[in-house]
Amino acid sequence: MPVPTETPTATNPPAATLTPTATPLIGPIVTAFEVADASGQFNNAIATDSKGRKIFSRTAGSGFVLFIEGRPGPSLLPIGTDVFSPKANDPAAQPDLQLITGKPLGDGSVAVCDNSFPTLGGVAAATPGDYTPVQSTTDALNDFGCRFRVYAETDFACTQDSTGNFVFRSPSSTVQFCTLVSDALTFPGGDTILSARLRDTAGNAGPAVELVVRVPQS
Repeated sequence: MPVPTETPTATNPPAATLTPTATPLIGPIVTAFEVADASGQFNNAIATDSKGRKIFSRTAGSGFVLFIEGRPGPSLLPIGTDVFSPKANDPAAQPDLQLITGKPLGDGSVAVCDNSFPTLGGVAAATPGDYTPVQSTTDALNDFGCRFRVYAETDFACTQDSTGNFVFRSPSSTVQFCTLVSDALTFPGGDTILSARLRDTAGNAGPAVELVVRVPQS
């Protein structure tokens, strides 16, 4: 009697697992992200932390200049200079200057661009390095960004060297953004992490850079 044989069962190969590909950051390069004193003279970092972030020490939480400089990145497009997007309730309406504080500044108000009397408020905290277009992050970006002014020529920079010449911090910079940290933007005691990146005129973002502002605990 013939022995029955089993018919081989075809098996499908396991499905390939697709790994999401990150969108290339082809926008502007941050060439300087630092602190200067109230006159605009550059401050030097006192150290770097375990993640390589420069630490800038200040004796008080206000009365100094915060500045960001950049140059075109792989896209080769000019740096966008919008520090504020007036579109309300639109998570995608982010400015070209994108700056996040990890701790509330001043009173930490969540109101957007409340930078003049009688409604003078601070800036809400967000997660440094996370620029996801959700409303709370977009509001924080616009609120911080609207405090800055744009300087497109090194001869008219907000910063100066040790001899009193107005210059950009980096010779390769094409644009500088500056703000004087007023009482409304007072940094809290301890270490505050700031994250900054820039977009070009087509909306392409570049890589973010972080620093630490250190203020004595009260």
